[in-house]
Amino acid sequence: NLWSGILRNWKDKGITSAELSVLPRSHNHPDDNTDLLIAIAGEVHWTLEEVEQYFVDYDLVGSDDGHPYYYLATFSDETPDELKRIAGLNSSNQLHMGLNIVPDEDQGEFE
Repeated sequence: NLWSGILRNWKDKGITSAELSVLPRSHNHPDDNTDLLIAIAGEVHWTLEEVEQYFVDYDLVGSDDGHPYYYLATFSDETPDELKRIAGLNSSNQLHMGLNIVPDEDQGEFE
């Protein structure tokens, strides 16, 4: 509920407008990555549409003995410089993301 949460006392906070987006619901099938894209959009501070356009893939990075460290997200070379700056992408258009970014995925041991 926005009115009892972040918009509580909106007049006192000087809020004059708010931009809201309706996000799609994910579908419960293996090929659906809606929840992942929404999580990445929140992490990089982009719109969902920007993530859908420029996000390429992610890999789990970890130790030689199978302990996960982080996810490495890769974005397109076509990503605008302003979006790269906002997200904090490195020179390879990549970003380290925490292990909790990928919804419902068991990191366990990886190869």
